[in-house]
Amino acid sequence: MTPPTIEEVRAYIIEMDFTTVDATEFVVKLTADDWCNGKGKSYKNWKGVVVTWHYNNLRWGRPRNLCRKCKKYGVYQGGDDTGQQYWLCEDHKPQPRAVLPEELTENVFKTPPRTINIHNEQCKQMKDLRSQR
Repeated sequence: MTPPTIEEVRAYIIEMDFTTVDATEFVVKLTADDWCNGKGKSYKNWKGVVVTWHYNNLRWGRPRNLCRKCKKYGVYQGGDDTGQQYWLCEDHKPQPRAVLPEELTENVFKTPPRTINIHNEQCKQMKDLRSQR
């Protein structure tokens, strides 16, 4: 048997809708094992191994690390507001937030809001009225 490429495995996974198998992980793992099973015998059909991987992943709970948006293999783990863990693939991984230039941040924090000044003036007026009574 000639080993398949990652693209061939990915095409077969998409064709058969085996969402629990990652093509890259599959090819890397079996290449490291010289395309042999645990007993040292070489595989006769790699498509059969993909099917076995898919059903083993369903049976033993491996689909937990699928992207929650597109069901691809997830590589980034995060948590939402409730503390629930989730996985995202490379396509949906969060992007870093843009940092504001220092000129903009200095101006924002130097000028106090107008409402605070109005509130302080109203508090002073109320104290003056109470003291006159």
